[in-house]
Amino acid sequence: MDSEERRKVEQEFGKLLDVFPQRMSIWAADGQRLYANDTLLEFLGITQQEFLADDYRKRVFHPDDLGRVEATLAQAISRGERWEMEARVRGKDGKYRWVLIRVRPVRDEKGIITRWYGAGADIEDRKTAKRAEMALHLSNDALTVYKQLVESSMDGILAFDKEGRYTIWNGGMEKIFGFRDEERLGKHASELCPFFKLVDGTNCYSAALSGNGIIASDVPYVFPDSGIEIFLEGRFSPLRNCDGDVIGGLATIRDVTESKKSADALRRSEAYLAEAQALSHTGSYAYSVAGQILYLSEEAHRTFGFDPGRGTVTYEQVQSRVHPEDVHIFEACSREVIREKKGASSDFRLLLPSVSEAIGLSRSMCA
Repeated sequence: MDSEERRKVEQEFGKLLDVFPQRMSIWAADGQRLYANDTLLEFLGITQQEFLADDYRKRVFHPDDLGRVEATLAQAISRGERWEMEARVRGKDGKYRWVLIRVRPVRDEKGIITRWYGAGADIEDRKTAKRAEMALHLSNDALTVYKQLVESSMDGILAFDKEGRYTIWNGGMEKIFGFRDEERLGKHASELCPFFKLVDGTNCYSAALSGNGIIASDVPYVFPDSGIEIFLEGRFSPLRNCDGDVIGGLATIRDVTESKKSADALRRSEAYLAEAQALSHTGSYAYSVAGQILYLSEEAHRTFGFDPGRGTVTYEQVQSRVHPEDVHIFEACSREVIREKKGASSDFRLLLPSVSEAIGLSRSMCA
């Protein structure tokens, strides 16, 4: 086939390309662009002359993809290999769409490349669907982790909608109240929850639905069947959608019965100790290795001549009440306790503001 015949064939082929729905183009053996069919020009919103211009690729390919496109094209031409790739191409509306580009070489009877034919297929919808699928997959993974966290929590976790109906009731709530989630979901909070109306009039559910967080401590609850009383701590917060609107509430509920009993027992013990010390005129105090007073009982306050209601007393202030001639005894006893890590005792005199002289017995114990 001579050059004139080849030119005529290419002209006829160019006319044929214009009726194809695919976006197609023809390039010379060295990669120079020769022709783009009407479908491609219509999508890009350019003329044939603009397709042939030097800045064509820079104008149509996404800046993040341009370098990759040019590198792939140069490598394919140097090796004489077909190639394909995905890249973002700007349409006449100014928006970029993902396109699958496929380019194949055409060879003559001697195997020499004479032309390159390229075709582009719009894959934006496929890319969008894939992104949506990935987002859904990630969302499902996050939801699985969330469910596992909620169900494995040692604390009770609940959620409720704007009408106050339970939407989440985890295993921790079942452990506290003895009701499974299927017995509570969809039920109104007022049917079972001491936090619905507190003694001071605060409604934790209403507070959360109003957009406020609230903590309620040591809230009593009596089981109607057994009459057993427990104490609960609830932390309520609003649940918001992506726009920031309150659509419900979340809460963690913890059974604090044992800790409350321990705290009450400790307060009773402290009260009994204070009473016993007052009756026996025996005070106690604790100090750190650095010489900082950590604790000074009420009776110790009175013994050293301090007002228990006037704040913290320092080690130096306690030492100032020791008779000057006995300070070395007081200090030696304190050092011995720290050094030997065991109890020690000593006798020393006190000088109080309202008394000229008094005798005190200090028994210092290591802690």
